[in-house]
Amino acid sequence: MKEIFSDPDYTRVGYFESVLKEAGIRCYIQNAYSHNLLTGIPSHLFFPKLCIIDDEDYQAALDLLNPLYEKEIPGAVQRADWACPNCQESVPGEFDQCWKCDTIRLGDQAT
Repeated sequence: MKEIFSDPDYTRVGYFESVLKEAGIRCYIQNAYSHNLLTGIPSHLFFPKLCIIDDEDYQAALDLLNPLYEKEIPGAVQRADWACPNCQESVPGEFDQCWKCDTIRLGDQAT
């Protein structure tokens, strides 16, 4: 299971979910019903998160959603997770630097 998208707007997350399901990519929305209910304060911790079930579908899901990201959220292209060349730690795609050893991401590395 990997998170592929999160947004405070549940309808956008639901739309992206429907695109993936139509393509045969198994996915679900985490925090579908908890957004802002616990504290009443907006927090990214409780935003709806679109997750794919099979990790091997991650890149195909990115390929499907990237054009939609650009259309819906200009400049917000999602990148695949990457492996740090220094410590081999798995790093989320949106990070340009390894969270463990501070190594800078080189090119378009992916895990």
